Formats: sequence, C-alpha cells, structure tokens
Amino acid sequence: MDWKKLIKAKSPDKHKYDYGHVVVYGGSQMTGAAGLGAISALRMGAGLVTIAAPRETTYLYHQLSTSLIIEEITDFKDHFQDKRRNALLIGPGAGCEIEKPVLDTVASGKICVLDADALKPFILSKTHEKCVLTPHEGEFERLFPDISGEKADRAVKAAKLCRSIIVLKGRKNIIAAPDGRFEIIINGSPWLATAGSGDVLAGMIAGFAAWHEHKDMLFESVCAAVWMHGEASQLAGPGMISADLPDQIKSAWQNLLNN
Repeated sequence: MDWKKLIKAKSPDKHKYDYGHVVVYGGSQMTGAAGLGAISALRMGAGLVTIAAPRETTYLYHQLSTSLIIEEITDFKDHFQDKRRNALLIGPGAGCEIEKPVLDTVASGKICVLDADALKPFILSKTHEKCVLTPHEGEFERLFPDISGEKADRAVKAAKLCRSIIVLKGRKNIIAAPDGRFEIIINGSPWLATAGSGDVLAGMIAGFAAWHEHKDMLFESVCAAVWMHGEASQLAGPGMISADLPDQIKSAWQNLLNN
C-alpha cells in the first residue's frame, strides 16, 4: 500500500478510542520537549494524549493545552496498562537517568517511539518490530558505531540489527524497516534546523501510528508522519521555530483534505 493513502480524513462513524491513545513520558526539566511531542501527537489525529510527569511539573504541562490529559507519574509503566493506551513516546526532555522507564516502555510490546534521551545503546538488545527509533546522525553513530556506508544502507542495516524502524533524520530523512524496505523523504524546510523540531516529529509519529495500529502498517504510518512534518515546516516558512510547527500540522491537514 502507498503510504500516502493513509493521509485522509477521519471517518464520521468512529470515536476517539478508534484513533489511539498516546502516553508521553514527561521529564522534570526540559518540559517543552515533551509538550511539543504531546501536542503534535494530538494534531496528527491521536484520539487522546496523556503526559505522565513528576508532581512538581504537572502544573507546567497543564498550561500547554486543555486538550491534553496530565497525570502525576508514579512508575511509568503504571500509566499504560490500559490496552487502549496503545502508543508510547519517551525521550524528548526526559533526562539521562531513564533506563527503567525506557526498558519498561519497550517491554510493553506496544508501539513505542524512542527519541533523544531514550536513544541509548543499552536498549538495542530489547527493541522489537513495534519500536521506532528517531536518531539524528550524531545519535546514530553512538548507537551503531560499527555500521558504515551510504545513509540509506546504514539505516537499513541498523533497522535489521535492532528489529525496529529507524528514522535517520537530516536533510534527507531515511525511514528503514527490518525487512529491508526504506523510503527517502526530502520535503522538509531548512528552517527545521532548530531546537525542538525533532520532538515535534517524534510526537507526530506516535500520534499517527496510534491511529493506524489496527491496520498493521507501522512503517507506512511513520513515512506519512515524516512527510507531514516536512509539509508543516514548508508552511511555517522562514523564521520558523519548533513551537510554530503544531499549528502548521493543522494547516497541512486542511490543505491536503481540501485538494
């Protein structure tokens, strides 16, 4: 199936639980990163998005949007026991001491998007076909120091090694699957070279993957989300900062569905 066919309007016969529930790990310091991911997951069409955060930061997350669910974090795995909570995002703004939450996230067997601080070598032996790793070049080199070659070849090798989808970010985004499939997506704006744009992308992937989980099309969902990220950046234009992107996701949807 062409992944672009996934980018279509919601059905009038569905309800919010048909579009998935994303749970985001909220850090205690760089709260903006998790917030960007959560808002972006909503904009991409997830039915519900919850941020699980430390008590001292919940008031900050509450200010992001009244459309988000904010929960005081206990043990992160306690926040995704409900089977309807089908996609997890961990890493943006999470901090370095998150080994247990990351391991619990992957062990859940749910769709899990691992970004930023969650991209640590210790996790690679645990990842599986429902995991999506989103490294930039520097993170990729730290994760896979023995993999060399052209960018697409490296992404495919890494995907096979960790049995997961790899989104190797950059001017050319390479999305690679463990079965050897890959896509090259190059519609992004140079203005994406700004802090937080990767957090938005991670949230967009989680939100769209949660929506389409029942179709068993994770690779296609990731490709679609990466493409939509590029479209949003083009709409934001010169001077864009990452906080501009979530609203442009809405504009990208409107343009696509009106044409």
